Amino acid sequence: MDTSKFSNSRDEFPILDFIAQFEAKTETSILFSLGRWGDTLTLADSEPIKLRCRSVFTVFVWADVHHPCHGHIKTGIRARLSDDLMVFESQHDFIHAIFDALLIPRDETYDASFICADKTEGIQQPVDRDGMPDRL
Repeated sequence: MDTSKFSNSRDEFPILDFIAQFEAKTETSILFSLGRWGDTLTLADSEPIKLRCRSVFTVFVWADVHHPCHGHIKTGIRARLSDDLMVFESQHDFIHAIFDALLIPRDETYDASFICADKTEGIQQPVDRDGMPDRL
C-alpha cells in the first residue's frame, strides 16, 4: 500500500463525498476518519459558532484498511458507516474508492465489514486474480 502521495499538510484524501483523514498509519494498516470541512463549530448546550474559515472537521464515519495481509485474503476493510451508506452499491463504491486511493489493485482479494447502528454487513472477494478461491 503506497501512502507516500498522501503527505500533504493534513494527511488526507477525498473518498466519495467525504475527506479521509488519517488517524494512524503503518506499512500495512491505515486507520482514518471520514468527514467534511466546514465553518461552523457546534458545542454541546450552546449556539453554533460561525467561523471565518473552513477549519472545523466533522467526522461522520471511520474505516481501517489492512494490506497486504498474510494468507489468501490480502486486504481487510472495516468501516463504520451511516445508515444511508449501508446499501450494496455504496459499500461497493466505498471499497473501489479506497482501493484506488491506496493504489491497491481492484482485483485483489478482500474481506470488508460494514457496521452501522443496528447491523453489520460484509462483502467478500475470495477469488484471486488467478481464479483461485480460498473456500469451496
